[in-house]
This record gives sequence, structure tokens and C-alpha cells, in this order.
Amino acid sequence: MSRLFDVNIDKIHIIVQKNENDDFNFVCPKRQWDGFVLFTKGSGVYKNRLGDEHAFSCGTLLLLNKDDSYEMHSDGPCSYITSAIDLSVFFETDIFLPTHIRCNEKQEKLIKEMCSTWQLQTMEAYTLCKINLLKLYLELYKNQIEKESEPDEDIRVVKEYIHQNYGKNFDFSEITKLLSLSPSFLRAKFKSKTGTTICGYRDNLRISSAYEMLKSKNFTLREIASVLGYCDEYHFSKAFKKATGMSPGYIKQNND
Repeated sequence: MSRLFDVNIDKIHIIVQKNENDDFNFVCPKRQWDGFVLFTKGSGVYKNRLGDEHAFSCGTLLLLNKDDSYEMHSDGPCSYITSAIDLSVFFETDIFLPTHIRCNEKQEKLIKEMCSTWQLQTMEAYTLCKINLLKLYLELYKNQIEKESEPDEDIRVVKEYIHQNYGKNFDFSEITKLLSLSPSFLRAKFKSKTGTTICGYRDNLRISSAYEMLKSKNFTLREIASVLGYCDEYHFSKAFKKATGMSPGYIKQNND
């Protein structure tokens, strides 16, 4: 069954084209409204509040939320269309748009038309911009829903990495290096697709392996803790009991 969702543009504050010189360096400590930035000329780097950096160029669309903090630096002169809107979204389950996407020709044309229309400053222009903004965001969310319903290569790569490395305390950056996604977006995407966090998925694999090792009676608690990446047998026993409701000793004693 399709998931219900609704998008509403409560108010448009501005849609404007801006042209910047070689020294363009913009820092936003806290964004006041939702909105987007479409780069129409030039290239540079966008950095979010977590310090994740992404390159932008002509055709890159940044989707920004109220209260976001970020920085933008260009490599030279650049131009972009920016907006400030009040956006409300309802979903039966969480759906997350990526922070930056590559616009298709239709989306880029629609945004440029909205920018030109907004400059007319009439009620008819405002209404038309509102309709076109709804079209844009509905298409973006629809594409994201369809993408999440398909087999996901990013999730497959993450799962494969965890299966190969769940016995060690890997750094999250090791996973993000494999994919061109920001850590925050990857965390949200993995949770949305699997129903658990990346660490939760790893911990489930650890507990499952520990259970089999305990049943075999070929390993001490210290050995299991070491093989599966726990600090010591105390931390392993505590984690195992929390996950299963049974102590490791109980499993060993009741599998004759």
C-alpha cells in the first residue's frame, strides 16, 4: 500500500537570483526559513552543521530546512537562485530528502520560471509560484519514496561492510568513504530502510554470533568478547543479557 503524504507551502517569503564575485563566502549560523538554492553558474563547496562537505556546480540543488546551519564557498564567480518559504510536510512514516541533488532539466526550468514570475510581485504571480513550488516538492518527495521502495545499492553496501566488520569497533567514517552520502543522511536512510540504526544492525549480528558461540561451548566469555569487539567479558555479558533477557552462562548451561 502506498504511504500517505502531504506537502503544503504555507508562505513564500522570497525567490531571487543572486550573482556573486570571486570572494563569495557565505556562512549561515541558523536558517530562518525552509527553502532551496539552485546553482546556475560556477562551482564550490557546501558544508553542513556536521562538517560534511559536498561539491556543487551548475545544476546542483540544495534543499535546506529551517534552523539549518551551513557554509557555502565558491571557486570563482557564481550565480544561484535562492528561496525562503514556510514548508509543512506530513508522512505516515519518515521520509528524508537528500540535502543536495542534481536537478533534471524539467526541475531546473521550473525553478527559473518561478524566479522570473516572482519578480512580477502580483497576486497572480504569487499564486503561480506557490503552485509550482508544490509541484517541485511533490515531485522530489515522490521520487524519494519510489527510490526507497526499490532495492537500494547504498544499503546493500553498508550491510555488506557490517557483515564483514561487525567484530571490530569500526569508525562510521569508514562506511561513508564508500559512498557519496553525508553521514547524517546515510544514518537516516539506513534507519528508514531497515528499521534500525547502523550500530543496532551491527549489535544484532554480534548477539546472534555470540549465541552460536555460546551454544558450541568451545569459547570462553573472554574469547567471545574479544572476537566480537566488546571491551571485556563484563560489557559483553551486560549487552547479551540486555538483548536476549538471558545471561551468557545460562545459554552455555542449557544447551547440552
